Amino acid sequence: MKTFENSPQELKAIEMAEKSYWKDSYNYPEEIEKWLSIAKKVKRNNENVIGYILYCMKKEGLTYAQAGITREEIDKLYILGYLAEAQKSLQNAENSKRDNTEFLIRMEEFLTKAGATCLDIGATRQEINELYNRGYINEASFFKEIAVMYPRANEFSFAKMNIFLSLAGKKHTDIDLSDKQYAYIRDA
Repeated sequence: MKTFENSPQELKAIEMAEKSYWKDSYNYPEEIEKWLSIAKKVKRNNENVIGYILYCMKKEGLTYAQAGITREEIDKLYILGYLAEAQKSLQNAENSKRDNTEFLIRMEEFLTKAGATCLDIGATRQEINELYNRGYINEASFFKEIAVMYPRANEFSFAKMNIFLSLAGKKHTDIDLSDKQYAYIRDA
């Protein structure tokens, strides 16, 4: 299993936790228990939550065993959190009405952090590529509408439409823009 011990994200999370605990009168064992409970629910990226756990352990001088967890369990919580974020990003991409690239890139980043693939969140590479293309086509259609409404004043929209069509490997006719309309907008 992939380990995150002393990784940049872990060190950053511990540093952030240290800044959050601004007084010395915390009951750190209770804090560890609270944060472990939250981390085990795995609804999102667990980096910050794990940072709190590790900071509290350090502050109290506890080993993993004394804190009631193993290093392997901590690493598993990282991976489960990354997969939860990847899944959430995939759902956002699927529900997006326009360019969903940002969600898909975020999904890919979390899959990489987890050492996982899209299959681990129930998607195939082909489905991901289709989502990218759908987003490009949706965005091209959006800019087409603007270019059609304001042909003389909208070089930007025309250029953006063409960029997204190119990314999708499509032509203007694929988004219901006739050759005549295309030429009119291009030459305006």
